Amino acid sequence: MKYLLSTVAATLAVTFLLPILATAATLPRATLQIPTSQCVSGAPQITIKWSVPTGAVSYSVFRNKSATSWVNISSKQLATTLTDKNVSSGATYQYQVKAYFTSGASYSNLVSIAVPACTSPAPSPTPPPTNQATISAYITGYGWPDNTPASAEISNPVIHQSAGGTGTYSDPITIAVGHSIINGKDVLDYSQGTKFYIPALRRYFTVEDTCGDGSAPQNGPCHTGYQGHVWLDAWVGGNGANSSSVLSCEDAITGLHTVIENPASNYTVTSGPIFGTSCASLFGDVTVTI
Repeated sequence: MKYLLSTVAATLAVTFLLPILATAATLPRATLQIPTSQCVSGAPQITIKWSVPTGAVSYSVFRNKSATSWVNISSKQLATTLTDKNVSSGATYQYQVKAYFTSGASYSNLVSIAVPACTSPAPSPTPPPTNQATISAYITGYGWPDNTPASAEISNPVIHQSAGGTGTYSDPITIAVGHSIINGKDVLDYSQGTKFYIPALRRYFTVEDTCGDGSAPQNGPCHTGYQGHVWLDAWVGGNGANSSSVLSCEDAITGLHTVIENPASNYTVTSGPIFGTSCASLFGDVTVTI
């Protein structure tokens, strides 16, 4: 009696663990094609397809990662294809399809496939602000030797208490703009904190200072512009450096250049002051994103 019970239990266990291996001999069965795999947005997925056995009305799909752990991943579907997205990179899976008829069911052949190793896609670039604008501006430079007074003092500090910055999006370099006297108040041509990106220098800048010389700087060239172009005066630096070297660097960057006003944060940056131990390189006016 004990022998009979053990035999029955073993039979039931096999039926539970491998329910899809028994196939009705009198019914046609679906034939599974070789599965295909692909990576979509960094995630793996497997697609399986099968033939239509005559008289079949619906299908269930089973998957396993070992011979005894089958999972029903689709029950009585009408389509003869399935894309399985619940798979892990590098794993191997088996699939089998159960076809239902008006009087019984049959099981397809087994197919297996190794899931590819997928890598996450690169993050999408930061979209530009809706108010980003490209302009042509006349760029000049000023530094310790020719600041008024000779120092790193600035009139409208935002990020820095004195002129500076490394040129990154989060630490833009101080830039000076023209200004006007309106109702006795000094009004900048661009609001303090306005950001610019200059591709030729591959650096970000922010408005923190006024640009102009003499007793009435508001009437100077920075405010009136240069041949119809906006005039921007970039902080070069040069504290403790040879004055003629700093002034030569200012001359080197002077000219009309493409400028991005209110730029996105994903432009290529060569960080550092415009004049460190030497003058920064010029890269041309083509914008390059990260």
